[in-house]
Amino acid sequence: MMTRMPDPLDARRRRLVWRASHRGMKEIDLIVGTYARREAKAMDEAALQSFEALLDNTDADLYDWLVRCLTPPADADHELIEALKRIRFETHSYDQI
Repeated sequence: MMTRMPDPLDARRRRLVWRASHRGMKEIDLIVGTYARREAKAMDEAALQSFEALLDNTDADLYDWLVRCLTPPADADHELIEALKRIRFETHSYDQI
């Protein structure tokens, strides 16, 4: 019987999902946590690094970019931010929060 070798990125993905879901600001937890739960299993090293870098920003900055739709800095991953905005609009109504 062959045993499957664990993916070395699995533990990192699990930590990322937890980190994305437990930031402190409920609105940001919902958006980035949902994205992380949906996408983490498919993230490669580059995608993990990009998402981790985004999570290094403050909740206030993420709120501005994702909810208030203010322009993020030039060095931000704009493609990832747009994907997070789509999560916001498809799964959550902030009129009720």
